[in-house]
Amino acid sequence: NNVEEIKRCNEALFAALSRDGEPVRTLALAFLELAPYLKLYSHYCACYDGALAELRRKRGEAHDSTLKHTFKLLDCLIGQYKLNRVDAVLAEIADVCHAAKGRGASDWHVKYIQALAFCRWKQHRFKEALELFYQQQEIVGASSALCENIGHTLSSLGDLPKAEEYFERAIELDHDYAEPYVGIADTYALFPFYSFGSAETAMPKAKEYAQKAIAINPKKAAAYTTLAWVAQNYEYDWASADKNYKKAIQLNPNYPTGHHWYGAFLGHTGRAKESVPLFIKAGELDPESMIIRESIAVGHWLSGERAKAIELIDRSFENDPYFPPGLRVKYDSLYADTSQKAVA
Repeated sequence: NNVEEIKRCNEALFAALSRDGEPVRTLALAFLELAPYLKLYSHYCACYDGALAELRRKRGEAHDSTLKHTFKLLDCLIGQYKLNRVDAVLAEIADVCHAAKGRGASDWHVKYIQALAFCRWKQHRFKEALELFYQQQEIVGASSALCENIGHTLSSLGDLPKAEEYFERAIELDHDYAEPYVGIADTYALFPFYSFGSAETAMPKAKEYAQKAIAINPKKAAAYTTLAWVAQNYEYDWASADKNYKKAIQLNPNYPTGHHWYGAFLGHTGRAKESVPLFIKAGELDPESMIIRESIAVGHWLSGERAKAIELIDRSFENDPYFPPGLRVKYDSLYADTSQKAVA
């Protein structure tokens, strides 16, 4: 799905590299030939990083071409959860970006704030991410995409009513943008589980907004995941839930929530052993998620591996020893399980 974008980035990068009369023909052609076959962004990032170093040498750190491609690299690294590398790159360009504040159409200071916000969000440092998104909003004003980002961050912090407000604002600003429809659908889907509303009121809204997202973008995997969640937890339509979870994963195998929620569905419907690989995949895609780590432990427990589950849940506490769902699983489920299967 990213081939054309990769090719455009490569073409622009090597055009910039060649302008000084020193065309890097061999490397450029290698990139353009390789781009259609790239499957792993990590390899792409490594190659792109090397080419970018050459561009820095030729044009300097503060040149617009250098910064443009630096932020393309950052997008790639953030998508691959190479977050330590993101922090390092952002530290390298911080002074240059801040010095360019308000300079022309490309405000590198704002782009720096946005990249740092996304990095903090991926690191599950949601309070810091929220402050950065608010800071961005103060500079550039509200936009549909920014309101959507704030909505997701508020949702991650557990403030679902406030998240609902920001998703609604995002939809008002751009009725044809699918992302905030998915965001508000997920928000309503979680309302009953966090006592913000009844299932009878919230779940039909979740389904309605997910369907609106699909009407705008039929390939929106997250919307199918929400439809599956509603079918599972409200309509009790196992066939529809299974179908939509599979559809979501087919459309976007890199969406962690798709694997996570499908794993939960399988665990709740007596297919615990099938759930474990899905939970593990979700954890690989979002390694900082505590709730996914907890689910991996639950999957092993439901599969009859109580000792393994306790080992995993204890390991997850290294990041947050007071994570409430994890504590609940450990003491209310794992330690309380005295069944013959558990103690065997």
